[in-house]
Amino acid sequence: MIQFRKQNFFSNGPNLLGMILFLAGLVAFGTLLFLNQTDVQKTIWVGLIACIIGIVLMTISSGIAIDFKTYQYRSYESILGVTFGEWKKLPPIQKIDLIQHSYTSQNTPNGITPTFSSKHLIHKIVLISAEQVELTIDFRQEKKAIVAGEKLQKLLRK
Repeated sequence: MIQFRKQNFFSNGPNLLGMILFLAGLVAFGTLLFLNQTDVQKTIWVGLIACIIGIVLMTISSGIAIDFKTYQYRSYESILGVTFGEWKKLPPIQKIDLIQHSYTSQNTPNGITPTFSSKHLIHKIVLISAEQVELTIDFRQEKKAIVAGEKLQKLLRK
């Protein structure tokens, strides 16, 4: 089975927020060592809760998993190592292509802040069966898309 995450750890909002909360919890614990505090129990609870919520948020991920042994795939969401997502049958793949898709994104104008737009280039691995495109996997970096495409080609040949 091969898995592709949709986002990197540091570019995913919940993961980054989880790391910040975990570090804030550690700072709360650290204040017990250096500062004289009258209410130690509250500080311990704040640090503990921040660390627990941070760990939960850091474990959130999503992506696509492909199992070539059973010829199934799923879009998954994962939290604390528990993966959710329904397996779907993958028709026999005839061809794997790497294509580029460019688009322009724009924030919603609100009349106060300027409207920004930026151009993006996405590299897509496309799994094609006899009749149609069955699955696409998006990558921001071309090198990662090429490596993933080569892995998929090797697994497809087996």
